[in-house]
Amino acid sequence: NSTSDALDIDFSEGSISNSVFQNIGYAGGGDAIDVSGSKVILRDLVIRNVNDKALSAGERSQVSASNIKINNSAIGVASKDSSYVSISNALITKIQVAGLMAYVKKQEYGPGSIKADNIVFSNTMLEAKVQEGSRILLNGIEIIRENFSVKRLYKKPSRLEIAN
Repeated sequence: NSTSDALDIDFSEGSISNSVFQNIGYAGGGDAIDVSGSKVILRDLVIRNVNDKALSAGERSQVSASNIKINNSAIGVASKDSSYVSISNALITKIQVAGLMAYVKKQEYGPGSIKADNIVFSNTMLEAKVQEGSRILLNGIEIIRENFSVKRLYKKPSRLEIAN
């Protein structure tokens, strides 16, 4: 029940397991788990009702995630700015923008990448969206890269209805 990001992990190492994150960013923007410059292991998580990203990795982060359930979020998992996310055994449902996204937000960093295995999507607008230069490998298939404006993603955050 946070008004913005629920958990910010900056320049750290650690793990999170057996946890629930829900009703995040109801003031108009917020990620459930926001990782910057960190190395993090995520296991057995439920993330639901998130106004922005369920999991956001940036600034050269390395994230390993497994047994994750994401429900009702603008974006499921985002890897940006030279970050790498490995995610397996995930259920991603009711996503408004994209289940997985890889891109560059800050020009001083490089592209993001995601390796996703055994991922199931349901009621999701788009499974994966990857910017030119970035990479997403989804269930063994390389997602086609495209040019899109990252500035437009951050100009006006998605407003999701947060269910109680």
